[in-house]
Amino acid sequence: MIRTTLLNATVFCCRLFCCLLVCFLPVSIVNTATAKALDTSSFVRCIDELGNSAEKQGVSTEIFNKATAEIAPDMRIVARLDKQPEFSLSRSAYLARQVTAERIRTGRTKMDEHRELLREIEAHYGVDPAILVAIWGMESSYGAAAGNVPVVQSLATLSCYGRRQSFFRNEFYSALRILEEGDIKLNEFLGSWAGAFGQTQFLPSSFERLAVDYSGDGQRNVIGNISDALASAANYLKDAGWQPGWPWGFAVSVPGGANATDYHWKDRNSLGFWKEQGVRRLDGSPLITAQLPATTAAGLLASEDGAGSHFLVLTNFEALHRYNPAVNYALAIASLAEHLRD
Repeated sequence: MIRTTLLNATVFCCRLFCCLLVCFLPVSIVNTATAKALDTSSFVRCIDELGNSAEKQGVSTEIFNKATAEIAPDMRIVARLDKQPEFSLSRSAYLARQVTAERIRTGRTKMDEHRELLREIEAHYGVDPAILVAIWGMESSYGAAAGNVPVVQSLATLSCYGRRQSFFRNEFYSALRILEEGDIKLNEFLGSWAGAFGQTQFLPSSFERLAVDYSGDGQRNVIGNISDALASAANYLKDAGWQPGWPWGFAVSVPGGANATDYHWKDRNSLGFWKEQGVRRLDGSPLITAQLPATTAAGLLASEDGAGSHFLVLTNFEALHRYNPAVNYALAIASLAEHLRD
């Protein structure tokens, strides 16, 4: 009798516990499922909207349907929009993360391995080989980490959610036109979370405009062809105003009476002006040379905290900044390139 009572009590408790689960747990489960359904529904509507404009954007219905047939939104991508390390880390922390001993060692090996190719590209585009290899190292760890996220899915997600949707819609259609042209196959079209792809990380619109078929095989393949990737990066910098033979800039000291933070690096003054302000190169060499006369325009890039280095930056720094519009990125490329030359 006691056993029966205990058994019944146990069964009652288990049933009560299960009822509580039924009452409370499904609320969160249903809410999550509903949210996902709503999210998928809004994504489908967005894709339909994008499809309605595809032909006007130079994309055939066939390519659009093939590229979007199995994609789904990846909301992790949207969350990363405001967490890019170029903008979220301090300058010193970012440089320490990017300009590593391993990246320098590998970069020097790559420069030796591709020395002839780099010389040819320099002769054609006028861009310093060390800068190209530094971009290659920063963007994809010399091709080892070019990204494994489907480009069309990334750009479709960013076209439908988050900020800058107009910008990403333009990139989305550019990506589809690249598929239309046949330079890259859909199953190989992988890149970073924000839609950049290839060993030197081109956004689709930049690829359309500036990528080159340097190997001469009929395709502009910045994903699998090193010569195409490096030459395309060189062509990008040339288009951005790269000056052959010029430095990107140099570290300087600013006299105690001057406030370096009063200046913005994009506000240009002549080297003659900076000399009059008492600005000097840290290495002791002349500020004004035959290559860089007094009329040369330069901007003062001040240290973030006053304790680090100040720089005078020239046209080539601006070209690096156009490749990726972050000051820390441009400085990391310049710093890595200097280590590769040593």
